[in-house]
Amino acid sequence: LAQTVAPGEVIGIDVSEEDIQRAQALAAEKGVSNVRFRVGDAYAIPFPEGYFDAVFCHNVLEHLNEPVKALEEMRRVLRPRGVAGVRDVDHGGFLHSPDDASLARFFELFVANWRAGGRGSPFMGRHLKGLML
Repeated sequence: LAQTVAPGEVIGIDVSEEDIQRAQALAAEKGVSNVRFRVGDAYAIPFPEGYFDAVFCHNVLEHLNEPVKALEEMRRVLRPRGVAGVRDVDHGGFLHSPDDASLARFFELFVANWRAGGRGSPFMGRHLKGLML
């Protein structure tokens, strides 16, 4: 993303310090200098109101119990007339062929495990338009 918007600046935010360190190492390895990273929380983004021209949220909402609260926070840090992009998967849309009982059972257990964790939804992708509205 940083390479695409260069020379514009990109700030990556993640809740995991470990993932931030990996991102910093990758940016250094690739020679990408217009990006910096911060540990942050989607419910309390550590920037002032109207700070960003654009926000992009990739595979985050599916892990949150309060996705609308996170979207409201993204809107808070977005300048008026800024652009927001959101992408999440919908695990209910996976297709596999040939039909295989083991694979079907895997997806059934995958969804059950996700739900047992009590966070978010493995079907968030189908709800994005409604959440954004």
